[in-house]
Amino acid sequence: MKYIKYVLFVFLFYYSVSSQDFEMQFENISTFSGLSATSAKCLFQDSNGYLWIGTMDGGLNRYDGHTFTVYKYDASDSTSLVNNAIYSLAEDSAGNIWVATTFGISKFITSQEKFINYSLDRQFKKISKLPWFHVYEVFVDFKNRIWFGTSHLGALLYDKENDKFLKIPHQNADTIDSSQQVYSDFSEDSEGKLWAATGEGLFWYNEQSKIFQKEVIDFRVAGVSRAINIFRIYCDSKNDVWIMTNTDVFKYFPNTKKIVHLLDYEIPNPENNGYEGELLEDSRGNMWVVHINLNSPVKFTGLSEKPLFYKTENQQATDIYFDSFGILWISDWFRGLHKYVPTKQSFIPIHTKVKNYNISRPSFVAGVSQSLMDPDLVFFSSASLGINAYNKTTGKVKSYNLALENGGSLAANKDGSFWISHWDDGLFKWNPYTNLSKYYFQDSTQSINLLDKAIIDLSTDNNGHLWIGTSNGLYKLNSDEELELVIPEGVFISTHFDEDIVWAGTYNGGFIKYNIYSKNIKTYKHDKNSNSLSNDIVWDIERDNEGFLWIATAEGLNRFDLRTDHFDVFGESDGLAEDYIAAIIPYENGTFWMSTKAGITLMHKDSKNRISFSNYDVEDGLNNPNFLYPISAIDNSGFLYFGGQNGLYAFKPEIKSSTPPLTHITGLEINGKPYNKPDQGDLNLELSYQENTILFEFIALHYANPGKNKYAYFLEGYDSDWVYSKNREIQYVNLDPGLYKFHLRAANRNGIWNSEDLVVPVNIANPWWKTWYAYILYLGLILGGLTGARQFELNRRQENENKKLLEAENRRKSEELEEARQLQLSMLPKELPQLPNLDIAVYMQTATEVGGDYYDFNVSIDGTLTVVIGDATGHGMKAGTMVTTAKSLFKSYGSNPDILFSFQEFTRCIKEMNFGKLSMCLTMLKIKGDKIQISSAGMPPSFIFRCDTRVVEEHLFKAMPLGTMKNFPYEVKDTILKPGDTILLMSDGLPELNNDAGEMYGYKRIRSVFEDIAEDSPEEIISYLKNEGATWVNDAPPDDDVTFVVIKVK
Repeated sequence: MKYIKYVLFVFLFYYSVSSQDFEMQFENISTFSGLSATSAKCLFQDSNGYLWIGTMDGGLNRYDGHTFTVYKYDASDSTSLVNNAIYSLAEDSAGNIWVATTFGISKFITSQEKFINYSLDRQFKKISKLPWFHVYEVFVDFKNRIWFGTSHLGALLYDKENDKFLKIPHQNADTIDSSQQVYSDFSEDSEGKLWAATGEGLFWYNEQSKIFQKEVIDFRVAGVSRAINIFRIYCDSKNDVWIMTNTDVFKYFPNTKKIVHLLDYEIPNPENNGYEGELLEDSRGNMWVVHINLNSPVKFTGLSEKPLFYKTENQQATDIYFDSFGILWISDWFRGLHKYVPTKQSFIPIHTKVKNYNISRPSFVAGVSQSLMDPDLVFFSSASLGINAYNKTTGKVKSYNLALENGGSLAANKDGSFWISHWDDGLFKWNPYTNLSKYYFQDSTQSINLLDKAIIDLSTDNNGHLWIGTSNGLYKLNSDEELELVIPEGVFISTHFDEDIVWAGTYNGGFIKYNIYSKNIKTYKHDKNSNSLSNDIVWDIERDNEGFLWIATAEGLNRFDLRTDHFDVFGESDGLAEDYIAAIIPYENGTFWMSTKAGITLMHKDSKNRISFSNYDVEDGLNNPNFLYPISAIDNSGFLYFGGQNGLYAFKPEIKSSTPPLTHITGLEINGKPYNKPDQGDLNLELSYQENTILFEFIALHYANPGKNKYAYFLEGYDSDWVYSKNREIQYVNLDPGLYKFHLRAANRNGIWNSEDLVVPVNIANPWWKTWYAYILYLGLILGGLTGARQFELNRRQENENKKLLEAENRRKSEELEEARQLQLSMLPKELPQLPNLDIAVYMQTATEVGGDYYDFNVSIDGTLTVVIGDATGHGMKAGTMVTTAKSLFKSYGSNPDILFSFQEFTRCIKEMNFGKLSMCLTMLKIKGDKIQISSAGMPPSFIFRCDTRVVEEHLFKAMPLGTMKNFPYEVKDTILKPGDTILLMSDGLPELNNDAGEMYGYKRIRSVFEDIAEDSPEEIISYLKNEGATWVNDAPPDDDVTFVVIKVK
């Protein structure tokens, strides 16, 4: 989409060039960086700032400066890319990416990360099955219409309303076979006229007739008689049309019908047909041309007709693009991507130009200074390289043969001479033009001399006086060459002159303020207990125009406010590459350049006076960038020089990219789980009080040097200040409920920050007990409590009065309950039946004073034994009343041989007594000889252990309790008893007993236990079951009555 490329051009090449070749240093990005294939075919930048690259065999790539996200065809996924061979890319107004491929068209829905694929076969009779069918171009015009150029269908226009493609008529189409209807490119002029490159020439779209019409051009006028195959066009800002063929570049003037031949190139071999290349106009109206057979880009300055060739590594170019940050990208058929950053800072290693330079030897530079007689010359001294002069115009270095050892600092004089310090030999003056030299102050008879003093620093003040910093004092050399000791003690390594004040930096002594007229001295040193200098090794001092001193120390950059004596310290946490600062050079617009142990740093401020740092190191051309001493200079043309133990580097600060990066939230995690961002609208987090751990992932899109983009974030409501970092994520843990705002900003490698923050509102809701309605409830409770307290006091007196009455009443009720319990227990049989063929044992433990369980016996005249065991519903007095009733009814009907008749009478009587919901669960059995009859009304199963088979039979009756339903069809079972058989009757007390873990004892467990102990005596069986229950609940009292009746046949 070329018009978007044009709109996004914000930077251009600012060098004035001629027709000679100029060198461009590109960075290659290919599969070793994550690109899916080396065959890069097309590229563009979307509205969010991401770079998209289409390849011919590796699918689609999205690049963020750090990683490539690859999209490929997947036969098992219908939402994947339609084909991996991509010819063209474009973005529509909705932010969707359209992809033209070999066999069809894909639309990438960015918000959903999936493709919608369009099969042209459905409309055009299996067109994709034709040999060499391709979709060559996708183009979005100013009206947001989406056009496609194809190999066999000509031009297609996407019909958004009907989601299909319209085939646009071609002038004289009925006389042209399908193989000639090749549309390979589109371009639109400023008036909205759409041009098309086709297999048969240049065409334009007639908006009235809705067809493409041919523009008649006679290329012979331009001196070209060979066949013309147009495959690329570009409408420039003057509405002229640039035309690229497989062998030539032309410029066509539609208003005058003039055609000019600009460039031709050979096809190197038959395998390369030359149909790869691109035309592009930059923001200053320069036309750029790349072609697979040109090997390097060509520029037509100001849309002129004279080509300017650039030297590059061999490139097989397929596309060219300027992103929104001014960076030039070229896609390469064989080598992926090439990136050129016009604003990249270039550093010149001057030391490598010295004749006797040896890469294996240290190139320590001890001093540097511009000549005051010849501004083109910059002199520098080195222990290994000697004294040298660098000529900025020629770029060459001249070496001088001086018998100097341990040469140190340099200071220039107006006559072209230099003062040169010696670590061991004192002060030396040398004139490179006359080659005269002289040592100074080496006479021990002089009252002031420099013997036994290492000269470390030479500086010249505004009056031309030389100040000499030594290992033992600071000296001043007056204009009459008289030496004066100014400050007698200290190791002086730097000086800065500020009208009548001299600021002197020392080694381990802080820095000193010296008044030239009053000779007053004030020392500033590090004090860990107060606001002070960060370190007492002061390498350099400079002053800005705002009343601050900037002080380079071994532990941070210090800003000293001359009005308040307040120190602010900047270090690695503020963006510096290293806390160790060696030298400072003031530059334009309040900026400072500094040398550090980790390279060279630029300090600058944004429009809001925020300080930031841009760091340059090995990646930027600084080899072993370790600067330990204040060796620096700036010449009158703005070139900067920094020296150290690894040589001398010179550079002219380049025009910085003023375009800040584009920032995006790329991922979110809430409590460690991914959070899906909404497809539309701004991100706004509404979270519960439990969702209080948030991880933000983000990125700054600026491709000059993505690894050196900087980030700052601030969680409003949590952070006390901005946090500066190179990391691309931050996690906030255990946030309190409340309203927050996550602010994010970023800077490019030149320190240009976003003018506006990216803001994500975060609302963590209060738990319900901290909501407004909860507080209303609390207020109501407090008011109620106060009212209750008053009422309590009134009641307390009444309670005291009633206490004695209540105690008396409780004693009366307890006595009555005890009497009722004793009455209830008295209703149980006092003695068990003594029968010759049966052995009987019973057990009952009540859960309350008056229990609900009941058992009884009756022996008839004919010797029939009737046994009942029952459980009244509920507990207490009501249950006791039901037991008393059951006892009376059993006395009346227990001897009746018909169990069913007895059950009917029990139910009738209970109902007539109107006990409400009270009822009686009851099991009744009759034993006569070896025969037994048994029936049950709502009781647990009865177990019979068969001695001969050692098997426990379970007899369970599904029936309603007595007193609930008239004429219920109760069931009676008959069976035979044999010697050794044992019967177990029970209430639900033990089976439904729960232990501390909430586990029920259960009927299966009772049956299993009974099977194990059934051969024991009834008394032993009951004893065992009683102990089982006690153990199950750790001897706690039971929640329900527990009753057993055990009968063994002798």
